[in-house]
Amino acid sequence: MLLEGKKAIITGGTRGIGYAIAARFIEEGAAVTVFGSRQETADAAVEKLLASYPDAKVWGRTCDLSSLDAVTEAFAAAAEDMGGVDTIVNNAGISQSTPLLDYTADEW
Repeated sequence: MLLEGKKAIITGGTRGIGYAIAARFIEEGAAVTVFGSRQETADAAVEKLLASYPDAKVWGRTCDLSSLDAVTEAFAAAAEDMGGVDTIVNNAGISQSTPLLDYTADEW
């Protein structure tokens, strides 16, 4: 297993590409914390992952990813759950009509 003993945080990990990444990391032996926009979606993703991978070490969390304080607190809690963090997959996304190159630093 390529990721045996590794610990990963995956933002946007409750569905779509992020969920697929979480599943693959688990298949490869990683402990995973998925972050979603709502605790209900995070809990549902954990339940689904555990149904597919009963021995998985997986947690679900939420936080306001636009707040540095909230991210710091939530990532510290995830690190405590997993016993550390080896990698973060920043997959969270938002939908805005602003073209990428027109974003201001504050919007980013």
